[in-house]
Amino acid sequence: YLSRATPEGREGEIFGLYATTGRAVSFLAPGLFALFVRLTGDTRLGILGIVLILAVGLALMIPVQNRGAAIR
Repeated sequence: YLSRATPEGREGEIFGLYATTGRAVSFLAPGLFALFVRLTGDTRLGILGIVLILAVGLALMIPVQNRGAAIR
């Protein structure tokens, strides 16, 4: 999706931002997993932290529209 939505000539900028944000927030899922395990005392419920991250990501992606370049 990102490669299709990226305007021509800005690929390096957009993919660099994508990589940087991925590294910057990579602690969220493991951190929430550990938090849920700590709060509940059950490792099986730690998956709720990961589910929460995925749900937030989905909610943030729903309103995104492809205004970039046409399919090449």
